[in-house]
Amino acid sequence: MTNHAISGEDEKKRNYQLPLLSESKGTQNLFLLSPWIKKALDNGYVFCVDELDSSMHPALLLYIVELFNSPETNPNGAQLIMTTHTTDLLTTSLMRRDQILFVEKSNDTGVSELYSLNDFPVRTREDIRKAYLAGRFGAVPNIL
Repeated sequence: MTNHAISGEDEKKRNYQLPLLSESKGTQNLFLLSPWIKKALDNGYVFCVDELDSSMHPALLLYIVELFNSPETNPNGAQLIMTTHTTDLLTTSLMRRDQILFVEKSNDTGVSELYSLNDFPVRTREDIRKAYLAGRFGAVPNIL
């Protein structure tokens, strides 16, 4: 069960319980992953997760990444290794260039190649997200 503080018509706060399965998929994922995130941060572990952003609001994903990037919330040096399709993370104000990796799959062979943003000359103030979406770094789906 999850608890929600809600206001009634009389503006008094009341506690409302909702079964976890009635919550959004993103909220369910957060509840599932939160103990693992906390354990990683508390102990300096590496936390690996495929598509962390699945059904999750981008602001929540940014918050989780910031937890791992902050010395205050991550004093033990835990690492987050994740895949994502959220391009909001493609900014040097949040991520270092060496933290951003791309995967490009060959249409001919099906083989995937992993490479770093560091492999490209990028100006300090360049909009990495915009350049990625324009295809400058590869790793964009070929939908035709």
